[in-house]
Amino acid sequence: MLCALVGWGCWLELLVGAIGIAENRADLSNIGPTAAITFLTVFYGYFFKIFAIALALVLDAE
Repeated sequence: MLCALVGWGCWLELLVGAIGIAENRADLSNIGPTAAITFLTVFYGYFFKIFAIALALVLDAE
């Protein structure tokens, strides 16, 4: 259950970041940092998802 929530959370943040990029389309200097944070949330989401899966496997093995 936790793994599914972590996976959906990062895609939700991608959508929020895309809205931030759309807001800053007039000033092109702000698109780079906004895009970096947008994709960083996806990276962190999948990193924590892999960590949660590994933790679940370790706890199930005991």
